[in-house]
Amino acid sequence: MRLAWLHVLIAFFGATTLNATQAPRDKHLALGGEVSLNQDPDRDITIFLVTAEGTDPVSNWFSLTGGVSVLGVIGDKMQDDSLPPVTLDASTIGVRLLAGGQFNPFQLGRVRPYAELGIGTVFSAQEFPPGGTFWNFTQRWGIGIEVGNPVTTRLRVAFYRTHISNGKGFGHPRNPSFDGRGVLVSFALPRI
Repeated sequence: MRLAWLHVLIAFFGATTLNATQAPRDKHLALGGEVSLNQDPDRDITIFLVTAEGTDPVSNWFSLTGGVSVLGVIGDKMQDDSLPPVTLDASTIGVRLLAGGQFNPFQLGRVRPYAELGIGTVFSAQEFPPGGTFWNFTQRWGIGIEVGNPVTTRLRVAFYRTHISNGKGFGHPRNPSFDGRGVLVSFALPRI
């Protein structure tokens, strides 16, 4: 019985999202920039990213996404477990690899809102955050809008939450993290 309801929901969402106002989508490559600010009051860390992300539509309302970003980190971090407190430099550079999905439930003229979720890894030149590791896991989730023709060039603006930490992977004893809120602005160009 539960499986029957699942089929009904899939049929309903498939029928309602594939309508005349929803233009077909092609594969795109989005080039842009992202800024993420730390939300912890004990830390003053800002991450700047230059991103290249691809979208590959599975249907008119869902796309697989993947991308690579070059990142620069500036700021400092208050050492959690030292007395007296010590401020450590968190500045570094690195690379982020991210994969995920983008859900586009509907389109209003040339505006298409979306929600996105991605997971991946970050490799940095120094331990990030300080006391952590050179590699970390990352999650990014948020909402945004695309403006323009879905088949040609479009402007994308999104607001994201980002989490970066090592998850105590490979037996590392500490798990310092970065939790931030950010803005992404990019231009999506058709891929051949």
